[in-house]
Amino acid sequence: MSRKKLDSAEECLSACLPRDVASSVKQFFRELPEPVLPTEMQVALLKEHHLPTEKGRTCATMLLSCILPDTNQSVIGYFAEFLQKVSKRSAKKKMDRRNLSFVLAPTLLQTGGVTEINSNTEKGLQMESDVPSLLH
Repeated sequence: MSRKKLDSAEECLSACLPRDVASSVKQFFRELPEPVLPTEMQVALLKEHHLPTEKGRTCATMLLSCILPDTNQSVIGYFAEFLQKVSKRSAKKKMDRRNLSFVLAPTLLQTGGVTEINSNTEKGLQMESDVPSLLH
């Protein structure tokens, strides 16, 4: 898939491999001037993961989403809807909510490059991967 074809709105998605579409989506989010999840909210989103109940985590997510700028809410809502459709086909594509979150969290949260994986890094990535899945 060519970036030029996408930019010119040429119909090419039906012929693309899923990994190419995923790469383009990730590139789109990386190239935004500001992260879709503002940096100041990322810490709160990661901390809510430690709340003791699922209901508490869900309520915290809902409250935090209310203070997002309208544009960010729209992008996240649309993207969450898209991811939900993708995850419904997970039996065929193996991309359930957990896998999608793990692949997309570093891009959405723009945490920067990880150069060394250790137990703290792995724990941080796991927490990050839970954030987008809460937004479904």
